[in-house]
Amino acid sequence: MMNKYKSFLTKSFQYENIMKQLEKTVCLFAIALSFAPNKDSEAILWLFKDIQLRSSKQNQNTKEKLTEKYEKLKKFDTQTFFDFFSNGCPKIITPIKDINDFVQMQNKYVADLVNITRDSLFKGFQQSQIINNITEVLKLYTRINVKKAANLLKITSEELIGYIKTYQKMN
Repeated sequence: MMNKYKSFLTKSFQYENIMKQLEKTVCLFAIALSFAPNKDSEAILWLFKDIQLRSSKQNQNTKEKLTEKYEKLKKFDTQTFFDFFSNGCPKIITPIKDINDFVQMQNKYVADLVNITRDSLFKGFQQSQIINNITEVLKLYTRINVKKAANLLKITSEELIGYIKTYQKMN
Protein backbone atom coordinates (compact mmCIF):
# COMPACT_ATOMS: atom_id res chain seq x y z
CA MET A 1 0.00 0.00 0.00
CA MET A 2 2.85 2.38 0.81
CA ASN A 3 4.43 1.86 -2.62
CA LYS A 4 1.55 3.78 -4.21
CA TYR A 5 2.36 6.91 -2.26
CA LYS A 6 6.13 6.65 -2.09
CA SER A 7 6.78 8.59 -5.29
CA PHE A 8 4.36 11.30 -4.19
CA LEU A 9 6.06 11.68 -0.82
CA THR A 10 9.53 11.99 -2.31
CA LYS A 11 8.55 14.45 -5.04
CA SER A 12 6.29 16.79 -3.14
CA PHE A 13 7.05 20.45 -2.60
CA GLN A 14 6.76 20.11 1.16
CA TYR A 15 9.26 17.25 1.20
CA GLU A 16 11.79 19.31 -0.76
CA ASN A 17 11.33 22.25 1.64
CA ILE A 18 11.75 19.98 4.65
CA MET A 19 14.95 18.53 3.18
CA LYS A 20 16.31 22.04 2.51
CA GLN A 21 15.55 23.10 6.09
CA LEU A 22 17.11 19.89 7.38
CA GLU A 23 20.29 20.55 5.40
CA LYS A 24 20.43 24.10 6.81
CA THR A 25 19.99 22.75 10.32
CA VAL A 26 22.70 20.16 9.79
CA CYS A 27 25.09 22.87 8.55
CA LEU A 28 24.56 24.95 11.69
CA PHE A 29 24.81 21.85 13.88
CA ALA A 30 28.13 20.96 12.24
CA ILE A 31 29.45 24.41 13.09
CA ALA A 32 28.32 23.92 16.69
CA LEU A 33 30.06 20.54 16.83
CA SER A 34 33.28 22.08 15.54
CA PHE A 35 33.42 24.31 18.63
CA ALA A 36 33.37 21.37 21.03
CA PRO A 37 33.89 17.99 19.34
CA ASN A 38 32.88 14.99 21.40
CA LYS A 39 32.36 11.24 21.17
CA ASP A 40 29.01 11.66 19.44
CA SER A 41 30.65 13.21 16.38
CA GLU A 42 30.80 9.83 14.66
CA ALA A 43 27.05 9.39 15.14
CA ILE A 44 26.57 12.82 13.60
CA LEU A 45 28.72 11.73 10.66
CA TRP A 46 26.30 8.87 10.02
CA LEU A 47 23.43 11.34 10.20
CA PHE A 48 25.15 13.43 7.52
CA LYS A 49 25.53 10.36 5.31
CA ASP A 50 21.85 9.56 5.72
CA ILE A 51 20.80 13.12 4.87
CA GLN A 52 23.18 13.16 1.93
CA LEU A 53 21.62 9.96 0.56
CA ARG A 54 18.13 11.41 0.84
CA SER A 55 19.03 14.79 -0.57
CA SER A 56 21.08 13.37 -3.44
CA LYS A 57 17.84 12.19 -5.00
CA GLN A 58 16.45 15.71 -4.84
CA ASN A 59 19.52 17.87 -5.52
CA GLN A 60 21.83 16.37 -8.11
CA ASN A 61 23.87 19.56 -8.49
CA THR A 62 25.51 19.53 -5.04
CA LYS A 63 29.26 19.71 -5.64
CA GLU A 64 30.52 18.19 -2.41
CA LYS A 65 28.89 15.79 -0.05
CA LEU A 66 28.03 16.89 3.47
CA THR A 67 30.31 14.25 4.93
CA GLU A 68 33.33 15.57 3.04
CA LYS A 69 32.55 19.11 4.14
CA TYR A 70 32.13 17.97 7.72
CA GLU A 71 35.52 16.22 7.61
CA LYS A 72 37.07 19.46 6.34
CA LEU A 73 35.32 21.41 9.08
CA LYS A 74 36.73 19.03 11.70
CA LYS A 75 40.17 19.97 10.34
CA PHE A 76 39.24 23.65 10.85
CA ASP A 77 39.02 24.64 7.17
CA THR A 78 37.92 28.27 7.09
CA GLN A 79 36.33 28.15 3.63
CA THR A 80 34.16 25.23 4.70
CA PHE A 81 33.13 27.20 7.79
CA PHE A 82 32.00 30.11 5.62
CA ASP A 83 30.20 27.73 3.23
CA PHE A 84 28.35 26.03 6.08
CA PHE A 85 27.42 29.36 7.64
CA SER A 86 26.16 30.84 4.36
CA ASN A 87 24.14 27.68 3.65
CA GLY A 88 22.64 27.41 7.11
CA CYS A 89 22.29 31.02 8.23
CA PRO A 90 18.68 31.92 8.98
CA LYS A 91 17.22 35.26 8.10
CA ILE A 92 17.95 37.76 10.83
CA ILE A 93 14.95 39.88 11.76
CA THR A 94 15.18 42.77 14.18
CA PRO A 95 12.07 43.79 16.12
CA ILE A 96 10.65 47.27 15.57
CA LYS A 97 9.51 49.09 18.71
CA ASP A 98 8.36 52.40 17.28
CA ILE A 99 8.54 54.57 14.14
CA ASN A 100 12.09 55.73 14.95
CA ASP A 101 13.31 52.14 14.91
CA PHE A 102 11.58 51.68 11.55
CA VAL A 103 13.39 54.71 10.09
CA GLN A 104 16.73 53.57 11.49
CA MET A 105 16.18 50.05 10.21
CA GLN A 106 15.73 51.32 6.66
CA ASN A 107 19.23 52.79 6.86
CA LYS A 108 20.73 49.51 8.09
CA TYR A 109 21.38 46.54 5.91
CA VAL A 110 20.41 43.07 7.04
CA ALA A 111 23.64 41.78 5.50
CA ASP A 112 25.56 43.76 8.11
CA LEU A 113 23.86 41.79 10.89
CA VAL A 114 24.67 38.52 9.13
CA ASN A 115 28.30 39.56 8.70
CA ILE A 116 28.59 40.58 12.36
CA THR A 117 27.14 37.24 13.44
CA ARG A 118 29.40 35.34 11.04
CA ASP A 119 32.49 37.21 12.24
CA SER A 120 31.73 36.59 15.91
CA LEU A 121 31.19 32.88 15.24
CA PHE A 122 34.39 32.78 13.19
CA LYS A 123 36.36 34.22 16.11
CA GLY A 124 35.03 31.41 18.28
CA PHE A 125 35.88 28.93 15.51
CA GLN A 126 39.47 30.18 15.39
CA GLN A 127 39.70 30.07 19.18
CA SER A 128 38.49 26.47 19.23
CA GLN A 129 41.08 25.64 16.55
CA ILE A 130 43.88 27.04 18.72
CA ILE A 131 42.53 25.27 21.81
CA ASN A 132 42.42 22.03 19.82
CA ASN A 133 46.06 22.53 18.83
CA ILE A 134 46.97 23.18 22.47
CA THR A 135 45.27 20.00 23.64
CA GLU A 136 47.08 17.99 20.96
CA VAL A 137 50.44 19.41 22.05
CA LEU A 138 49.65 18.69 25.70
CA LYS A 139 48.67 15.12 24.84
CA LEU A 140 51.96 14.64 23.02
CA TYR A 141 54.14 16.37 25.62
CA THR A 142 52.75 15.60 29.06
CA ARG A 143 55.47 17.54 30.89
CA ILE A 144 56.35 20.73 29.02
CA ASN A 145 56.85 24.24 30.29
CA VAL A 146 54.79 27.18 29.10
CA LYS A 147 57.52 28.84 27.03
CA LYS A 148 58.30 25.70 25.02
CA ALA A 149 54.61 25.01 24.40
CA ALA A 150 54.09 28.60 23.28
CA ASN A 151 57.06 28.34 20.92
CA LEU A 152 55.67 25.12 19.43
CA LEU A 153 52.30 26.76 18.88
CA LYS A 154 53.86 30.03 17.68
CA ILE A 155 51.98 32.17 20.18
CA THR A 156 53.06 34.13 23.24
CA SER A 157 53.11 32.66 26.73
CA GLU A 158 50.36 35.03 27.88
CA GLU A 159 48.11 33.97 25.01
CA LEU A 160 48.75 30.32 25.84
CA ILE A 161 47.79 30.84 29.47
CA GLY A 162 44.64 32.68 28.36
CA TYR A 163 43.66 29.83 26.03
CA ILE A 164 44.30 27.26 28.76
CA LYS A 165 42.02 29.22 31.12
CA THR A 166 39.37 29.33 28.39
CA TYR A 167 39.72 25.58 27.93
CA GLN A 168 39.29 25.03 31.67
CA LYS A 169 36.10 27.11 31.63
CA MET A 170 34.77 25.08 28.69
CA ASN A 171 35.35 21.80 30.49
